[in-house]
Amino acid sequence: AGYEDVLMATMTLSGEGGEVVVELDPPVLVMSQRLSVGRTYHRTVSVTNRSQGPTVLRWEEFPDVLYQAVKVIPQTLSLQPMERREVKVEVAPKRVGPLEASLACEVENGSRLAFALYTQVSGPLLKLQEANLDFALMRVGDKARRTLTITNVCDVMARWHLSLEEEEGTG
Repeated sequence: AGYEDVLMATMTLSGEGGEVVVELDPPVLVMSQRLSVGRTYHRTVSVTNRSQGPTVLRWEEFPDVLYQAVKVIPQTLSLQPMERREVKVEVAPKRVGPLEASLACEVENGSRLAFALYTQVSGPLLKLQEANLDFALMRVGDKARRTLTITNVCDVMARWHLSLEEEEGTG
């Protein structure tokens, strides 16, 4: 009584796969607030894995040497299928003017993403309360004193100095 192999069932396995799809919300971050040089700002962006498989995201860091520092925190993030997480975008402007940055994100088993940031950067800003100082009619040798109010209207330290310039023909 030997044993004999018998075919009991036949199975056909088939499957379909695809790229991991990750969405950014918003894909473009426009910071309408004017940023100040020397300060650090944070905004939140959502990332969602719209796929049936897990993935890992790796954000590039906008090089600090290029006058502006922009990075995504955390720089590496694992996402399970259909998982949504928030990441922090950190902006530390170092130069006055428009700031436009594009950060690439490598998506494991998916297409590379790009995230864009647009904003304006301001430097120190002073406001003179009295636009004109009127000393009225004065005689030679008279002295007069007026108060001038200077206000720093930005959120960074402002360094300034006053100087007296004489017009030609005076003095």
